[in-house]
Amino acid sequence: MPIQAQLIESQTGRCAYCNGSLVDQDIVWDHFEPFNYSYTNSRDNWVAACVKCNANKSDLILGSEGALEAFCLSMVKSHGSIAEGWPDGSTTAFRHLLGVSRG
Repeated sequence: MPIQAQLIESQTGRCAYCNGSLVDQDIVWDHFEPFNYSYTNSRDNWVAACVKCNANKSDLILGSEGALEAFCLSMVKSHGSIAEGWPDGSTTAFRHLLGVSRG
């Protein structure tokens, strides 16, 4: 199975950052840890994201000081909430940040 299909399946068809549905949306394949910092294309560094979230995250390293707060603020500005679509209060990105397996 191609990596893109694996990511969509592991993320249950939802954006890694806002957890919104990726059905009928343009999907952006994003490096969770920006490539210009990590220089890795490993499968664990890729996530599927919606266009808004990918633009908001840009090259932020979410675990770095101040970056998560900046990202959350940009989420509120673009989505109206940092929890759009979060049925269980967690997304792929935040599970990754906390070191929790994709399941």
